[in-house]
Amino acid sequence: MSGTNFSAGTQLQRAFSAICLLIALLPAFSFATEVTLTPPSLSACQCDPLYYQVAITNTERDDVFIMALSSNYAFSTFLQPQIPVPGASTVKSTLVLNTACNAPAGNYSFSVIAAGSHATRKVDGYAIIKACKNLELFVPQQQAVCAGSSQVVALNLKNSGLVNESGKIVLENMPNRFFYLANGSFTLQPGQEKNFFLSIQPPSGTPPATFSYDVLANNARSTAALQIKDCTVRSSPTPRPTVSPTPTPTPTPTPAPSIAPRLDLNLSTQNIFMCAGSRKTFSLNVTAIGSGTTIRLVSSGLPGSFSTPQFTLPVRGRKTVDFTIDGTNLTVSNRTLSIQASSQLSSASGSVAVQLRVCPNIVFGQLELCLGESGSIPFAFKNTNAQTTDYIFNSSSAIPSHIEPSRATSEPNGIVSASIFATGSALGVFPITVLANTSVLSTSVVVVRVCSPVATPAPNASAVIENIASSTPAPTVTLIPTPNATAVPSGPARISIAEKIQETISNDNGTLENAVTFAVTNNGNNTVNLTPGFSALNASFDPATLSLNPGEEKELRASFTAQENQSIHLTLVSQDGGDYSLYTNAVNVPSSPVTGFFTASRAIGFFALVVVAVIVLLAFFLRKHFLPKEEDSAENMQAEAEPQKGKKRPSK
Repeated sequence: MSGTNFSAGTQLQRAFSAICLLIALLPAFSFATEVTLTPPSLSACQCDPLYYQVAITNTERDDVFIMALSSNYAFSTFLQPQIPVPGASTVKSTLVLNTACNAPAGNYSFSVIAAGSHATRKVDGYAIIKACKNLELFVPQQQAVCAGSSQVVALNLKNSGLVNESGKIVLENMPNRFFYLANGSFTLQPGQEKNFFLSIQPPSGTPPATFSYDVLANNARSTAALQIKDCTVRSSPTPRPTVSPTPTPTPTPTPAPSIAPRLDLNLSTQNIFMCAGSRKTFSLNVTAIGSGTTIRLVSSGLPGSFSTPQFTLPVRGRKTVDFTIDGTNLTVSNRTLSIQASSQLSSASGSVAVQLRVCPNIVFGQLELCLGESGSIPFAFKNTNAQTTDYIFNSSSAIPSHIEPSRATSEPNGIVSASIFATGSALGVFPITVLANTSVLSTSVVVVRVCSPVATPAPNASAVIENIASSTPAPTVTLIPTPNATAVPSGPARISIAEKIQETISNDNGTLENAVTFAVTNNGNNTVNLTPGFSALNASFDPATLSLNPGEEKELRASFTAQENQSIHLTLVSQDGGDYSLYTNAVNVPSSPVTGFFTASRAIGFFALVVVAVIVLLAFFLRKHFLPKEEDSAENMQAEAEPQKGKKRPSK
């Protein structure tokens, strides 16, 4: 009996172990989502951006992941807000972290969170900020100058950091007509320094006042005080003393010291890139020193014209003139433009190197940044080549910049579009040159300015302080955030555009035939009629024209052909000339009828099969170890019958 109990207990333990093993194997059939960050840690100097690659591996069904960044440090970031990921695939995106120009050096941790409808994953990363930039700016702390006079102030800028510094000297809280700085730009290697000469010249009649102003050079700032004095001499006549008639020798008069008349000519640029057959304008400044004079401007080397070829300047007067290069009849070449400013007593000259090249008809957006911020400039052009062309993009600028996507393929007469991502690491106006296959494609401009509030001046300086901060009007468009979306509004209507869903109908070696659905809402007070357009091949719309009453929302479906991850944009033009553009990417997202194996119904069916298989295996195991076999039952019955035969029946 005890042996039977021991055998039954052993079999029960085996059954329990088998059940535990099967339960442990069930997660192997479950689905997994993984988020990776490459590299997990990066280091950069203050004001410089950090670029990470975020990859989402989705082994579940098709899903759209909402992206978010969590960090104790307030990074300025760029992260695609929504990333569609098909089942059994991996999609990569770019994370940009912008470090502030005044960020303390140290190690900062952050987390990238991808939240899908079926799973939420998190990956940790690190940003190491190094104190690489250190500009030392010296400005005399106090100056005093008479109204109608001038004083030269020496500024000293030294690069005590570890990296090259480029930028421009900028003055805040100082009226433009009060000062003149001949050349405020600088490029300093570590250890180098440069002197600047600031001429402070308040106009005649400026009332006495004392106020402070700031001098900026990238992240270096120095504050100084300026006192404007009334130096007019007022003296009362005094009686003449009686003199003896004895004649006295007449002294020889000493000539007063004078400044030799001369002209200063400063060109706004030394190099110009322009397309053959086009026009381009740049500016120049002329200053009269020593005496007032009439100045005449003459150019040679290239055809063009001055906005004002002849003018008159007073002493210390300055004038800005535009020169337009006329390249209508010029071919591809490298030329030199010479400009001469001359008067009766002096002359000055300068030159500009001009490169004429073949340019496609490229269209750029515009970008203005605050110091330390980042932004993007979308651009597009038409492939004028007779064959399909592969483009590899690069950018060149004095501020950090790169192009996304970095590669594109276009058929003949196809539209190629991408975006320049730039960081405002220095103050000034910076050209960004776009290169395609190592050839210069075109040049755009980024303006970096100070966005901090202007300091409040002293009360007695209200008559002489000008507010040089500019304000940007609020846009007339409302945009619901979608992947890589940028709106360019004009006109009175208020339109909201949102991308709802994008599906891939077919994929031919990276050439996608996609359908995308947008939700368009009229938030204005008037009915609008919108005509859609698309920067992609074979574009068609349903409906062809969208009419929206006030407060009404409708769907707009667009079909198009594009390369995978190609930047595309939807344009809606209203009857009053309003233009609304939504930028997004062509992504490979198969529609539900042709999704991967793990659709919703198939996933449920597969899980049901796994459960049925577990039950069958469990039943088989229990039958094998606990239920007696037919042969064993027969033997047991025979064994029980044999003792009965040996017994004698009791006598009656």
